[in-house]
Amino acid sequence: SGFDPLFAASAFGVSGLFSAIGIFASGWISDRIGRLTIVTITKILTMTGIASLIMIVWYPNLLFVYMFVFFFGIVQGARGPSIAVVGSLVVRGGAVGAMFGTLSLAMGLGAGGGSWLSGALHDWTHGYVASFTLGFVASGLGLAVYWISPSLRRERPARI
Repeated sequence: SGFDPLFAASAFGVSGLFSAIGIFASGWISDRIGRLTIVTITKILTMTGIASLIMIVWYPNLLFVYMFVFFFGIVQGARGPSIAVVGSLVVRGGAVGAMFGTLSLAMGLGAGGGSWLSGALHDWTHGYVASFTLGFVASGLGLAVYWISPSLRRERPARI
């Protein structure tokens, strides 16, 4: 979008620095305000960061770059502690290891498949808006799962 490649790479790197702060802070805050609340906040901030990327495509200016760096960076990886705790509360007994293994496999497949699909979307559309929109929608769907699932919302196993 007209930015110097070194500036763009540096901005992405700074977002990674914010990630360390966000991971620490989200775990601490979630113990005080609740994991569903922190998952909701972090998903909304992720979506705000992605929306900033979409805006950069249409209106390339530094404000949207800085918004992406902050909003996406501060929550990059920040849901990890909350997801780990909720997972261990919802899946009890010997199945916790299998649950974490399944989550890790799903995240790996999602990361690989998402990267491939994003590249394919770029090749098909000759731009990034479709890829960023897919990420925005996927984040919204991920948040919806937490609000729809009674087990995740209440942080207790479902009654059978």
